Amino acid sequence: GLGAMGAAMGLLSRGASLAEVAFRRQMLMSLEIPSKDYAYQWVMQWMVANRIHGSRHLGVETTYSKDAAGRQMAAFDFIPSPGRHWVRWRGNFILVDRARETKTVDMSTGAPWETLTLTALSLRPHVFQ
Repeated sequence: GLGAMGAAMGLLSRGASLAEVAFRRQMLMSLEIPSKDYAYQWVMQWMVANRIHGSRHLGVETTYSKDAAGRQMAAFDFIPSPGRHWVRWRGNFILVDRARETKTVDMSTGAPWETLTLTALSLRPHVFQ
């Protein structure tokens, strides 16, 4: 009795984990962009321009520029802070996962290595195009 119930629960647990793996492989698609890639800054600026960011956890990115007269100006953009954020864009839910490596540093800029991963349902493949 009790042993059979334990075995059934083990099989049920294993079946649920296999179903989750199958769901992730078949129903979700991800786009991973490392911070060293040129597309990283473009995607971050696109999210700023389209106001796509996690509404509760934000970071700020400051951009300095000089005009012809030599005056310096600063612009501030809100970007998703490191972590996981759910956003909605054109009716699609997208999981934005911004991961920062604390031990690895980009030698050219001195900035920590980051990866931006966008995940959406694969039923709408046009989301990343």
